[in-house]
Amino acid sequence: MAFGKLTEKMKKKSGELKELGQEFGETKIEEFVAEFNRTLPILEEAGFTLAELAVDMGLPPKLAPYFLIGTVPDEAGQAALLERNKENKRVKLMLTTLFNAVALQGNLKIDGMHPEGVEIEISTMPVTRLKFVDAHKAALTKRQ
Repeated sequence: MAFGKLTEKMKKKSGELKELGQEFGETKIEEFVAEFNRTLPILEEAGFTLAELAVDMGLPPKLAPYFLIGTVPDEAGQAALLERNKENKRVKLMLTTLFNAVALQGNLKIDGMHPEGVEIEISTMPVTRLKFVDAHKAALTKRQ
């Protein structure tokens, strides 16, 4: 998939995440975290392991899960996961965002760096952050 096409997809999903973040700002953080906990098995099945979670209790509130990337399903497997979860807007949105982020991350080659994970900030101004680490340090800590 071309870099430009991936960027356009991520922009579209960013708008959807913004809508989700606005909804999140109107709910209780505890309810959202409880719902997020229920999505974790699906995200793990998709190859994403929750490594960190930041909860900002400002105005607006923000939830920022950080995922390590494992074995992500091929396109057919991704489509099947999305189809199985099509009724759950939040799960589908997170899966789509993570799949697109991993595809983009795989196309970015940064000398001496190794892709490690993806962070999604869910708030009124959503952000998807791709994380790269020093390849030598990654090898020493077995992050590859």
